[in-house]
Amino acid sequence: IVYLGKNPVPFAQLELKLRSNDKLQSEREMYIHADGSLRYQDVITVMSLASKAGADKVGLITDPMSSREETEP
Repeated sequence: IVYLGKNPVPFAQLELKLRSNDKLQSEREMYIHADGSLRYQDVITVMSLASKAGADKVGLITDPMSSREETEP
């Protein structure tokens, strides 16, 4: 399952949901905020589906420090 905003969407329905998403269809861009624990392949699959659904630009939003444990020297 992936989320479009706060709405859960099964992978099998993602391309259809993206094709009917007015914002994506008008702006032709999408930003993905992926949890650091996700498999790389899952992120690539979402990017591919976004492209097939009409996104000309697909960006990633990351927070590299969120998954790192801070250690004291």
